[in-house]
Amino acid sequence: MNDRYLCNTILTRIYCCQLSVEPLNQRFVEPIFQAYIKKPNLKVIHCLSNKCDNCLNEYFEKTLQLTHNQRFQNHKDTLEVGRPNAVVTSPNITINDDRMMHMQDDAIKKLQNDKKEIRKRYALMQMNDSVFILGGYIVDIETGQKKIPKYDYIYNNNSKELISIPPVPGNGCMGFGLAATDDDKIIVVGGHNLNYETMSNVTILDSKTDKLEWKNLPDMPNGSIGPGVSVIDNTLYVIGGFDFIGHEIVCNGDVLLMDLEKKQWKTLADLDPPRARPLISVIDNTNSPTLIVAGGYNFDNKGKAVPYGKIEEYDMRKKKWKVIVDIPDFKTSNGLATKNNKLYLMDSTNETGENQIIKEYNLLTRKWESSSNMKQSNDHHNEKSQSKIKNEEFESNENGKN
Repeated sequence: MNDRYLCNTILTRIYCCQLSVEPLNQRFVEPIFQAYIKKPNLKVIHCLSNKCDNCLNEYFEKTLQLTHNQRFQNHKDTLEVGRPNAVVTSPNITINDDRMMHMQDDAIKKLQNDKKEIRKRYALMQMNDSVFILGGYIVDIETGQKKIPKYDYIYNNNSKELISIPPVPGNGCMGFGLAATDDDKIIVVGGHNLNYETMSNVTILDSKTDKLEWKNLPDMPNGSIGPGVSVIDNTLYVIGGFDFIGHEIVCNGDVLLMDLEKKQWKTLADLDPPRARPLISVIDNTNSPTLIVAGGYNFDNKGKAVPYGKIEEYDMRKKKWKVIVDIPDFKTSNGLATKNNKLYLMDSTNETGENQIIKEYNLLTRKWESSSNMKQSNDHHNEKSQSKIKNEEFESNENGKN
């Protein structure tokens, strides 16, 4: 075998594998990004090394995950409960923003004062009379070490109690997608564990049963961190997300959907460009419902979130995505919500922190309307855009924020 195709690793760079039968022109360029991101297409990959599989496995399992894992473990946390990385509301929500904020504050205070837990990078699921605290990790008060939570919690707003429930499955779970069904079942999708290993599992919890327990749904074809997730007409949509490749954060454009009765995954054409945390909606006032994605973010070369200010629809006939409109002056601080074939662009007011609608976009007429005479977003289905979740988890790791 020619020397250029031998399996060798120099520092953190691998040069034994390639995605075509063409000779390697650049010896030290990692030729594996597309292979890693597009696992369903691995059958088209040709490697000229008979040791390629072992080499790739070792590289993925050790070298790629090691860099982010080391940075995460070495990061020193403050001994205060962190802010939630995500707040998602049930589609049945009827209470206003002010009441939701008070419930969430009460739940977090109970967590710190009653349970004596310092939890970071968790998510909140808001129901009308309760708040679920899900995932993240715990900081040991004495040692400062990061630990996997033994429990997650539900805060009952009627009894003012914080009740222990089984934790989200996995070796700790962070950066996952989160959604609720019309009958208040909670679905957790992907994310990564305490060792920074990307997760592909999907789990569901029925919040209305007396005994709360997580049940497994079929795993995704690929793992993903920070995907956009939504449940519409009993179909689970999982779109986009990202993964760690060495020191890089690389988005994917995967578009997955699963009928929750048949429990089988289907795929549509990828988003291009790929991104994390897009808002997902469906135009349902047509003969053939149209899938819509809006917003989200990707990353610059420093790992900072860059907002993607466009709304796109999926053309079923052409099997491709197309941009239908730009989102004006879209920022990572903005929120997006959707209801009744309208998309709402929101921002927080300085005085109260409440979300205020800036503009609304009619998905049927394809026109933007100004914010004049609009009510506060508490009159609407306030499903916060995942784009507002921003890059808090990376800012906390790199800048020491919590």
